[in-house]
Amino acid sequence: MFPCSFCLLFSDFNQLQKFMLGNKIVKIVVINLLASTDLSLCQ
Repeated sequence: MFPCSFCLLFSDFNQLQKFMLGNKIVKIVVINLLASTDLSLCQ
């Protein structure tokens, strides 16, 4: 079995990956919203 510290580290890494993925999704959504509003303002 793995030591407990390794398990904790691994779970932290998983949470970090989820957080980073969430950040990327939020950035993409915000950029898309800004782009669409910019286009609507230009027209």
